[in-house]
Amino acid sequence: MIFLVITFVCLLTIISIPEFIKSLTPNEHLETKKIKGGGIEYRLTQGNFHIGNDIPEGYYDVTSDGDNYFNGTELSDGDHFLGLRLYDSNIAQVTGKGTIKLKKSAFSPVSKEGDSYEIHHSGFYTVGKQIQAREYIITYETRNDEVLKEDPWFQIISDDLQKIIGGDSFGDANQFEVDLKENTWLELNQSGFSTNKNVSFFLRPVK
Repeated sequence: MIFLVITFVCLLTIISIPEFIKSLTPNEHLETKKIKGGGIEYRLTQGNFHIGNDIPEGYYDVTSDGDNYFNGTELSDGDHFLGLRLYDSNIAQVTGKGTIKLKKSAFSPVSKEGDSYEIHHSGFYTVGKQIQAREYIITYETRNDEVLKEDPWFQIISDDLQKIIGGDSFGDANQFEVDLKENTWLELNQSGFSTNKNVSFFLRPVK
């Protein structure tokens, strides 16, 4: 009986060894580069990446070199998706022939003209830090009257990213009134689950 138990444990150990070795093997689809001023840029080509092992958990700004999909979002060459949270033990996936670049999110203040904001990238924006908390009219515009494959849309999400507070899609409506509260997130998507550098969002205070 003791022999059987020992044998079973040994078999389990042998079976798990390849997975253990795999977890220690550098991902051939991942390169890292030190950023001027500090920090690391992660460069990903087509493949799967373990968050917590290949890439640390955290918030990242995503940039695409070439046309790629990153976690289901389509990014054209030169496009960005900002403030994306990657969770420990999850898998990030890249498909496409280009490179996805990740660097820790800067959460820089959004460009502002008077009391109005103009936002040029899909992503997650912090209310209270990047955008002032108040009531706004949210709209979007396209350059060169481009006809989009899918409608832009937005969501307002709780601080822990676990609860959707509100949101809508710009279908027949071209503007919505929103009440952005301190310590929430505003998620903006330029065209369905695709980025589009020809789409800009505007937040104008409700008078």
